[in-house]
Formats: sequence, structure tokens, C-alpha cells
Amino acid sequence: MTLIKTDGLQLAGTMGGTVFKRDRSGLHAIAYRSKVQRDPTAAQSTRRKAYLTICNYIRKHTDDDFIDRWQTYASQHPTKNRLGETIILTWYSAFLSYNLNAVTAGEGVTPFPGVVCYHVIGDPGPDCTGNYNFIGYLNGKPLFEHPSTNYRLGYTPSWDIYIILGTGGFPVQLWTGPTPEPPGVYIPYSSVSGNPEVIPGWL
Repeated sequence: MTLIKTDGLQLAGTMGGTVFKRDRSGLHAIAYRSKVQRDPTAAQSTRRKAYLTICNYIRKHTDDDFIDRWQTYASQHPTKNRLGETIILTWYSAFLSYNLNAVTAGEGVTPFPGVVCYHVIGDPGPDCTGNYNFIGYLNGKPLFEHPSTNYRLGYTPSWDIYIILGTGGFPVQLWTGPTPEPPGVYIPYSSVSGNPEVIPGWL
């Protein structure tokens, strides 16, 4: 796709076999000989399959919440076009670019952007430390769970904070967080001790 900037006529990209580019000598338009590729390479086939996988996911899972979350992500992560201008992607392009390389490499589709794991550290009693993985949504916020226990890290709208909820259920074994987002030092609410700290994990 060729990009055309009318104020000063800047071109970048390819159109009809002609490549527009700029170097130290100025702006150039070069017509390269077309190469006929009858069969896609293995790498091309893999990437095309990844693209179709992502498109199928979009068709099956798109709703207003899905679109809002990805458009918010796109707004918070502007990128550059070929002319060096800062642009905001559409939610569709943001979702595609976020997932394409990972799915091509054999990983699964990431349904929502942002942090998918948190770490709980400190010396709380009982012990709730370790990784908490994203498992879904609760009360409109991401919900995280320890993979080997029943501890969960979830949002409580009545308090507008995150909580670490233990196996005994509410309010047994419960720590409360300081903000409506997971990171921070949590304090005991009932029959627990210590002040566990929740820190972001991998993105």
C-alpha cells in the first residue's frame, strides 16, 4: 500500500510493482521486476494459517467489550507508519498485530491485551505466594488464580479494590488491596497475617 502525504508529497510503500522510498539522495520510485511465486513457502503458509486462526477467533468472540478493550489498548500504544507519523491503530489491527507473531510461532491467541500473570510475594500466613494466571473476568475486571491452590486474585466492586481470597471463602483468609488494580501491598482483613505484595508478571 502506498502512503501519500499531500503537504510536500511524501510517498512510501509499493503500488503496482513500483516501490517508493527515500534515502540520502531524496525520494525515489523504482519498478522492480515481478517475481512469480506459484506455491507459498513453508513460512508463508504458516503465517497465513496463523492469520486465518486469528480471523476465525475474531468472528467467534467479538462483542462490544472485546472491541472496547482492544481499542483502549490501541489508544494507549500508538505506533509509527512508514512516513514516521504517529498513528492509532483500529481495534482490529491492534488485535491482529498483537497476536500474529505469537500464533505463527505456535502459541495460542491472547484474548485481551495487558498483564496475564501476577506474582504474590512476601511472608503471609497462610502462604498464598506464587504466580497467579489470568482465568477470565469477575465484576468486569480480570480474574487471576494460583495454579496449584484455590487462591484467587479478584476485584470487589463494593470496596473498589482487589482482594486475595483464600480457600475458606469470604471473609476467611482474605487480604485486601489498596487500589482497583492488582499491584500493591495487601493487608489482612480477617484470620490472616502478613502483608503480601502483588507485582506484575509477564506481559
